[in-house]
Amino acid sequence: PFLPFRRAELEAWLRRRESETAQPLVVHLDPANANPKHDRSWLRHEVLPALRGRLGDGLEERLVSLARSAQGDRDAWAAVLREVPELRFRVRQGAVELAGDPLRRYSKSLSENVLQALAREAGCVLGRARAARLVEFIASRQSGRVMELGSGFQAEVAFDVIRISRAPTSDAVAAIRLETDTDGAARWGRWSFAWQTDRAGRVSREGIETWVTCGSLGVRGVESGDRLVPLGGVGRRKVRRLLMEARIPVGDRGDHPVLVRDRDVLWVPAVCRSREHVPHPGEEALWISAEHLGDGEE
Repeated sequence: PFLPFRRAELEAWLRRRESETAQPLVVHLDPANANPKHDRSWLRHEVLPALRGRLGDGLEERLVSLARSAQGDRDAWAAVLREVPELRFRVRQGAVELAGDPLRRYSKSLSENVLQALAREAGCVLGRARAARLVEFIASRQSGRVMELGSGFQAEVAFDVIRISRAPTSDAVAAIRLETDTDGAARWGRWSFAWQTDRAGRVSREGIETWVTCGSLGVRGVESGDRLVPLGGVGRRKVRRLLMEARIPVGDRGDHPVLVRDRDVLWVPAVCRSREHVPHPGEEALWISAEHLGDGEE
């Protein structure tokens, strides 16, 4: 909040406040401000005086003007993401996304600038060299490929959508047990679950709610070897394959929950319901709903 003000303006304001209160202000000096090993101190004490000696007293105004111009460029590129329909920009589950096909048709320079703007929307600083490599990475069209962008970010080609997000951590979300003896709710990662006992209705294969016969239940992440027989289907299907067919990006599959009873996977929310433990209509059963929570609800 102090950036719009010059040092002399701030010092004058402080002196006025001190005279108005008739009490000396408490001053704390940060020794790092005078230590040239820190870039900000080196710039302040060595670089700026040298530039001022070369370019004159108008240096600060020229730097501020340059900063405003750069910010205007960034604002314009952010508007491009939102105003060009074919880019199909959106923010979803903590990631930012664009359609891949337009970027393959654009010139290399235009694609790089669009990708740098996309990265900024995610909080990622994407340099020109890495943006150029990302353009080449996108040209491969291979869904499921991931490219590390540094500083904890990654880019993913997911069904011809370019997705930039924070790289998943190695810390898996611990499994939870649902206390189904009474109605209730619980959190697992970025998902919220609610349940209650009622007379069972129709059970569908997809969706974000389902019915399950009464009994103990748990929620955990997908594990290697997880399989289920889809409701209305035949043959056991790999859960990871079902997630892929549901077009869940690779970066989100490790954070997608499954509802289990003992070792049986009963439900993959928004993806597939198993044929196991399905109650008859009108039977007393557990109604369960799942909801993915946005970043602001974390």
